Amino acid sequence: MKRNILSAIVLLFSVTIMAQSAGDIALAKSGMTIERKAVFSQNMNLTDDESKLFWPIYEEYEVKKSVTFETSLKNMMEIAENFESMTDEKATEIINSVMKKQLTDLKLLNKYQKKISKALGPKKAFRFVQIEEQITAIQRIQVLEIPLLD
Repeated sequence: MKRNILSAIVLLFSVTIMAQSAGDIALAKSGMTIERKAVFSQNMNLTDDESKLFWPIYEEYEVKKSVTFETSLKNMMEIAENFESMTDEKATEIINSVMKKQLTDLKLLNKYQKKISKALGPKKAFRFVQIEEQITAIQRIQVLEIPLLD
């Protein structure tokens, strides 16, 4: 079951790379949010009492995470649009955006793992980070499929 959900995320992320418009981005964000929640739901192994504490924290996290996901989609679109005629300036702009997004994601993950640790304990926070890192790894693998720039 876990592999099926992760496979769905890989497929959805592949489709989102091709997003062309604001509507496509909104749809991709919505789909990714639903898939991410399903992965966490299947893998956090929460009791009913833990669920009452976890899900409000997760929902808050997911709202902020969706902003950086949108940045990823925009970066992917910028790469696609400029790949054949990439200038030094555009390459610098994109890489700066990618690095800023990664730093933002790391700070966000750290902030919310602390909230989860406080509410549910360090082991559940660790599990949350593990799941998030697995999703991130899958997304990065998809990015690696982009041909190297000449």
